[in-house]
Amino acid sequence: MESAGHSAPSPAVLMPVFNYFDANADGTVSIQEFAAAVSRYNTRQVLKQDLDNKIAQEVIERIARSVVRTGHRPQDLFGTLDRDQNGRLSRVELELVILGFQPDLALSEREAVFARFDFDGSGLVDLREFCAALQSVSDSILVAVEEKVRLIGREFQHKALDIHDSFVAFDRNGDGQLSREEWLRAMSVLDLPLSTDDLEAVFSHVDRNQDGVVSISEFLQLFGSPVARALSVLTPYPSLLRTPVAPPLPPTCVYQPLHGVESFWEKEALDLVKSCLSVQRSGLGIVEVFRRLDIDNSETMTSYEFHRLLTSYRPDLTSPQVDQLFSKVNISRSGAITLSEFVRRLG
Repeated sequence: MESAGHSAPSPAVLMPVFNYFDANADGTVSIQEFAAAVSRYNTRQVLKQDLDNKIAQEVIERIARSVVRTGHRPQDLFGTLDRDQNGRLSRVELELVILGFQPDLALSEREAVFARFDFDGSGLVDLREFCAALQSVSDSILVAVEEKVRLIGREFQHKALDIHDSFVAFDRNGDGQLSREEWLRAMSVLDLPLSTDDLEAVFSHVDRNQDGVVSISEFLQLFGSPVARALSVLTPYPSLLRTPVAPPLPPTCVYQPLHGVESFWEKEALDLVKSCLSVQRSGLGIVEVFRRLDIDNSETMTSYEFHRLLTSYRPDLTSPQVDQLFSKVNISRSGAITLSEFVRRLG
């Protein structure tokens, strides 16, 4: 050691090492004592390594669960961590997320986590390695949240469940919205191949305004048919039918329309709505559609209700244009469209 430029350790430094080997404290180290000491050291190292690997597994599982639960993709997290944008993560970059989930990790434990990501031992982690490490603990992590939404929608169709009626059944307290607990309980009824983290991700995706609950409008917007999505804006929840209905929009037409005679654009707009409300596309008979659109239970469609229906399909229409279309359907000029008038033009 001295020839290599290092000073020889003093007897005081070496004595604890000697005593570790000299198990019977007789001042000598036999071959048996030496072998036993090495064996004890190896056992401790193996146990320490096993413990480090277990902790590494738990940390990676927490990272994967967080990615799934928030509806993000591993690629998104990788891009955030790759600060120099070179397509690879260094130890320092990867430890930003590792220590975020377990800040008290020992050096050996951090090394164990990094080794789980660094498959080829290059000292850097590319996107393929990063995704593979997370996928090893979560099968669904690479599945986009949109595909999970489609899976739930297909299950509704497979079981022939009416989306609106299903929402009513899922909403146990009848407040017109699904809490997180009601959502998870409802999804368990469907017996889906999705974990709780997957369902949490879908919940956050469905909850568009991020108010912590899923409204019937949000629910139907993702899982309903085209007409159901339109009706989600128009159809109040049964328990809320007593809420005041907004007053009809004031008439703003500056010209007198010719009743019964439709121009090209009028026919095109009304035919579009008729097609969307058809039983082939909505799954509902025209009378049932009218009933659901009649939110004040007046057995007629007010100008307000008609405006909401038309603009859900043609948001580009101005208020005077919708008023003009209203007059084409309301041939009796009563100010409210009857069922027979509705069926005559849109059925």
